[in-house]
Amino acid sequence: MPLRLTALLLCILGALSAAPAQADDIGTLQLHFGTLTYQFYCVSCHGAGGKGNGPVAAALTRPPADLTQLARQNGGAFPVEKVTAAIDGRIEIVGHLNLAMPPWGQLFAHELEAFPKGTVVEALIARRIAHIIVYLESIQER
Repeated sequence: MPLRLTALLLCILGALSAAPAQADDIGTLQLHFGTLTYQFYCVSCHGAGGKGNGPVAAALTRPPADLTQLARQNGGAFPVEKVTAAIDGRIEIVGHLNLAMPPWGQLFAHELEAFPKGTVVEALIARRIAHIIVYLESIQER
């Protein structure tokens, strides 16, 4: 596992297993780690602001989604489950079978292959995706 990813995971685990924190502190940590994860994995396609205008977007066959419009396209409510499933990519999403996005859940699992298999890895994947969700919710244009 690359050193940078290992360090990021250890920071996340350390921060989340620290002494009980206030809800605001946890939300701030989730947003921080979601922002870092988004910058590391998503910016190249979706762009720094989530508009779908990342540096490689023009080279893609299918344009990346404007992630700032997800709530607006869902009647004002951010579609947490749908976006979580789309990011994970290991589960077929009805009506979205042609996602041009890589299955991040599978890629995250590959990065965590040094960890014991099973619920720990799945919990870490779910946590990472949940952090991205917090970030995506924060950039919604309503």
